[in-house]
Parts: sequence; structure tokens; C-alpha cells
Amino acid sequence: MKYLNQAATAIFSRLLQKMNGRFCLFQSPGKKDLIAAIYYDCIGTPIGNGKLYSIAHFNDTPDGVFAEPEILLVVIDQRAERSDPQALHVAPQLYEQQSANLYQESIVLVDDTVFDHFPDILNQNIALTEQWLTDWDRDGRFD
Repeated sequence: MKYLNQAATAIFSRLLQKMNGRFCLFQSPGKKDLIAAIYYDCIGTPIGNGKLYSIAHFNDTPDGVFAEPEILLVVIDQRAERSDPQALHVAPQLYEQQSANLYQESIVLVDDTVFDHFPDILNQNIALTEQWLTDWDRDGRFD
């Protein structure tokens, strides 16, 4: 299975530090709020146990608050030191954008375990996630 490149992983590592636990709201003037949260605590993977994280823009509408778009990430953190990004593995499990009727599952989870993956969709979702993280970092959201 393929993971985010090292540059995007380093940005995600900083996001994890900002979360300092389970949840973080990132705000930037003129931009939609960005929420990062642990979605599920224990996911089995071929290289070790991980967690499932959600990153989403939050939209407040008359019908309520909802995440749009949202990406779920399988994160396997085997770092002994927080400065070792080589032992942090991040892969997009799911991308959803309801307004565009998009639902792309790149990693199949069964009973809280990685069961299979779709390489073409995974590659698309990796490219999207790497671009998002780079853009958000450039916006200064993780400073």
C-alpha cells in the first residue's frame, strides 16, 4: 500500500502536534474552518496498529453543521521521536464531497482492519491529500 510523500507527511506531523489529543479547529481569515479529529482509535494495518483521522471543512447551513468535503486518513505512527517522519505513515482511506456526489473509498476496512485497497483510487486520493496539506500549510493554517 502506498502512503503520502515525506513533504506531506511532515506537514501532517505538524497537524498532529497542533491537535495535541483528539481534536483541533484551524481557522484562517477568509477561509472555511478546518477541523481535524480522531475518527476511530484503533485500525489494524499490515505494518501495525493505526488510527483513523478526519480532516474536513466545516459548513454551517440552515439545515445544520456538516463536513464538506471530508477526507479520512489511516495513520500509523511508529515514531520513537516526534522528529522522525520516516516512521509516520499516512494514507487516505476515504474522500467524500456530498455536494459533488463524490464518494471514493481507497482503502477498505473490515472489522476495524485494513482489508484491501484500490490502487488507482488510492493514488488519486494521495495526490489530492498532498495538495490539500500543501495548500493549507501555505495558508498558514498549521502555524
